[in-house]
Amino acid sequence: MPAGLLSGALYALVRPALPPARVGGLILGAVLLVLAATRIDPLRSDNFDFGLVGPPWLAVLVFTALALLQGVLVVALAERWLPGPGTTPRRRVAAMRIAAGALVLVALPGFVGALAEILDRGY
Repeated sequence: MPAGLLSGALYALVRPALPPARVGGLILGAVLLVLAATRIDPLRSDNFDFGLVGPPWLAVLVFTALALLQGVLVVALAERWLPGPGTTPRRRVAAMRIAAGALVLVALPGFVGALAEILDRGY
């Protein structure tokens, strides 16, 4: 439940900067994956679920697909229930995209490191 609320709040914040429909959902899911999956769940290197799911590469693949699906679902539900985004000045959209890109770039080394650690363990 908290992950869904956080995803929805993040989407409401960056909605003007995302492309519409499924592409925006996939981007949202990818951003959530890089920013939160290795810090909160499910791709923490000490997550015991990797011993239950199967080979680490399969677990990473399934959890990645779930994060992307969550992004698509959040966008689909928000587009159905929230009013239209309205118009946002181009400079603000550009600034939001740059800020989001910078956050992802900062978080990317930790994400890659956690994935490498998960895949190296072999469980």
